[in-house]
Amino acid sequence: MTFKDGATTLGTGTLNASGQATFTTSSLALGSHSITAVYGGGGAFTPSNSPVLTQTVGQAATTTAVSSSPNPSAFGQAVTFTATVTPTSGSGTPTGTVTFADGATMLGTATLSGGQATFTTSSLSAGNHTITVTYGGDGIFTPSTSPALNQVINQVPTTTALASSVNPSNVGQPVTFSATVASVTGTPIGTVTFKDGATVIGTAALAAGAAAFTTSSLALGTHTITASYGGSAGFVGSSSPTLTQTVQIPPDSVRLRALQVSVTKMEAQSSGDAFAGAVDGAIADGFSEGGGTLITPSSNGVRLNFAADPDAGQSGGRVVDQYDSVLAMRANALRDSGLSAMNQNLPASVRSFVPDPSTTSARVDEAFTVLAYTQPMVTKAPPLVPAAPKVWQLWADVRGTGWPLRRRHSGRTDQRDRGSHPQADAGLPGRRARRL
Repeated sequence: MTFKDGATTLGTGTLNASGQATFTTSSLALGSHSITAVYGGGGAFTPSNSPVLTQTVGQAATTTAVSSSPNPSAFGQAVTFTATVTPTSGSGTPTGTVTFADGATMLGTATLSGGQATFTTSSLSAGNHTITVTYGGDGIFTPSTSPALNQVINQVPTTTALASSVNPSNVGQPVTFSATVASVTGTPIGTVTFKDGATVIGTAALAAGAAAFTTSSLALGTHTITASYGGSAGFVGSSSPTLTQTVQIPPDSVRLRALQVSVTKMEAQSSGDAFAGAVDGAIADGFSEGGGTLITPSSNGVRLNFAADPDAGQSGGRVVDQYDSVLAMRANALRDSGLSAMNQNLPASVRSFVPDPSTTSARVDEAFTVLAYTQPMVTKAPPLVPAAPKVWQLWADVRGTGWPLRRRHSGRTDQRDRGSHPQADAGLPGRRARRL
């Protein structure tokens, strides 16, 4: 017996004792087929054809299922979804494409292989997600959609670390605090808040898991610094351990202060010695003949005595005449009175040769001029010149003072720091008594 689909032979079968033959096939395509059975005859029987049988071949129903791994998962962690399409009747393996969706949002597609397809993603946000898979069908199998799968995505725990660029730091020195936020999966995003105790001192946005904040306003002392990450949709917030930041006085300032303390006594002593020297010079000038010297240089300065008499050394006058006008006036009066008395007691014939006090100076000068001519070795005594007493004396003393300071080093040799400063002293003393 020959079985045909239209003019196409499908196969043959042998008649049994009951006059029947069978043929089985699963290759009929989707649609309607005209099937006939043709008997070729044999012995006492003539050939014959069966009436046409319309065989309708329809699509096989399918079911689709979806699973995931892992579930629940962490934010940023890769999740693999697996779809399986199974025929509900007939045989065969569905082929074609399946589509993965998160609610109404398509996640991706995959091609069936052996009735299965997989899709992997790590872009799901933290929270619950409704995942479905839709099979599009093929020429044999009908489309189908899987039941919803609840995929849970948890926030990822984080850890925050804090570091300081310089610790201890100096007052006014910029200090950079660096925070690093790490997680098991993914890269945290968001903002980090920097605190000094409970006081917020600054904020910074994370970039590649790191944030930095710089400040130079920390006061002198100890500061408790922390960095707090506020978290985000996919990452849990966290805080760093406490960092103790010490702000100190600059070491150079400490050394300078120590140097100041060390040299204060020496500087004061040096300055005092200079002042004492200046005063001693002023006293010496006050009691010296002629009021002292106008300019007195020294190894480290110069002394100016504005009350000195430049002609005191050339006048030849007695000291008492230079400083005691009363005594000078008495001497002049005595001389004049003696000349007058002598003139009165002389005879008239001789009196004309005695100098008149009013012309004494001129005639004495003439007499001594003659004596000088005849006796070159004879000199004229200096006249008694009354001088106004010097009551006030203005002086100034300018000199440099210096001091050494020994300091120790770790080596064998010691070095010395040296310092110096100019010092100017001035005074205006006055005589309180005739000889003082």
